[in-house]
Amino acid sequence: TCQLLSHDLKLTKESDPFNESPGSKADVTVETICGEGVFAVDPQASSEHPLLEEGGFQVFVKRDGAIVRPSTIDEKLDPDDEEKGCFSDNGNGHYFSQTCIKSSSLSMEGALQFVPGSISEPKGDPF
Repeated sequence: TCQLLSHDLKLTKESDPFNESPGSKADVTVETICGEGVFAVDPQASSEHPLLEEGGFQVFVKRDGAIVRPSTIDEKLDPDDEEKGCFSDNGNGHYFSQTCIKSSSLSMEGALQFVPGSISEPKGDPF
């Protein structure tokens, strides 16, 4: 069992070579993004800190400095409805997160940092 602590990513974007003059070099922009939990395009969004367990996961979010289950914030969510996947607190199988960035000339690389156990009850040093 481990829980996602943070992300450290590098986004590299090249300008569209089809919009450049013949023989000109494409401009390259590199942006480093570090933050808590899952990477989100909206920096105002609550950071999501999934707890990964054998056979499934539990979703936690950071709200007002505390790591809590989404169902404690939104009473419309059912903490035990596994069919809702990411919209529930629990899930079977693999946890995944998808970010939509509208660019074919963008690459992303980086690292995720996890803590063994959970953020509230760590069982060792982050890795």
